[in-house]
Amino acid sequence: MDGTLSGYYYHASKQGAKQTKWVLTLQGGGECVSSKCATKVGTALGSSKYFPKTYTFWNEAKTHLADTSCTGNPDLCDYHQVFLPYCSQDLWTGQANTTSPAGSPAPGYYFSGHIIFGAVLDELATNHGMNAATTIVLSGESAGGFGVYANADYLSARFPAAKVVGAPIAGYEFWAWPYKGPGHTSSSLADFRQVAMASGAYNKLWKAFVPAKCAAAHADDPGSCLLPCFSYTYIDTPLFIMEAQADSVVLMYHDWVPTIKRRSDLTAPITEYMAAFAANQSQCLASAMSPSSKDGVFNPSCFIHTAFQNNFTIPTSSDPGAKRIGYLEAFRLWLGGASVKLADHCPPGQAVCNPTCRL
Repeated sequence: MDGTLSGYYYHASKQGAKQTKWVLTLQGGGECVSSKCATKVGTALGSSKYFPKTYTFWNEAKTHLADTSCTGNPDLCDYHQVFLPYCSQDLWTGQANTTSPAGSPAPGYYFSGHIIFGAVLDELATNHGMNAATTIVLSGESAGGFGVYANADYLSARFPAAKVVGAPIAGYEFWAWPYKGPGHTSSSLADFRQVAMASGAYNKLWKAFVPAKCAAAHADDPGSCLLPCFSYTYIDTPLFIMEAQADSVVLMYHDWVPTIKRRSDLTAPITEYMAAFAANQSQCLASAMSPSSKDGVFNPSCFIHTAFQNNFTIPTSSDPGAKRIGYLEAFRLWLGGASVKLADHCPPGQAVCNPTCRL
């Protein structure tokens, strides 16, 4: 955001050039569309001056698919791994090569996430052999998850000879319909209500890159294409969607739900709201859950954001005693060609019903 050059972290496969499979991970870290941007430029989320010199690729609980431990990530551990730090605060969509103008909601910043992504691809193809890739997995969490939806088809077009898939974690959002019951708060992150986004205000500030088919279909409503609930159906690249039915960050920081730390904080009004939130999300995911869809889904009823863990599991069928699997095994099966559509089904009016991720 401050004009410093971005960068990336690269962990080569032990196989060297013989390995032609890659994992790219887009870091998350919110977004900004106002004077709150000033709080980001003094951190690694706004300036490469604060990037650490090295990055550790073997902490599954922190970075998920960006894990070179064959204990935690046996199927992807010897892929070439690339981690892209997030310093643009534009959901990886920005195409600005000049600062935002005076008079804009957040003047004086570079919003260049999509440009950064393209520049890293250039580097990897030129200097590390990714032009010979046969498989590329594009993952990301939170804002990085948004970035997967926005950039998956762009990546596929850049590497047409490779099998390109997306694996977004915690980025499948829809319009905010805030909780207004007892104890409600307000948005501390960007306002994702339709009234705030429908005019394309965020698209204009960031010069946002969104799926072209979505932009064409929503010319009068460009803000919707920043939200994967609406852009998803226009994306051709196969996706494996990992999303919690009670996304804690969305609920508390976009949708006005007060802080939830324990089960006793789930009052009746909050539980009712969270059940409605899960039902709305289910409607958004309906096309991905369809048996005819090429895409996979792992959708637990957990109160988490990006904190997916292998011991958070979903049954593979509705049969009593059915095997339960976690997100990494589900992704492995899907990447291998299986149809994987896993979602919890809470009783009516209930929320956070998965027994493996209790509050």
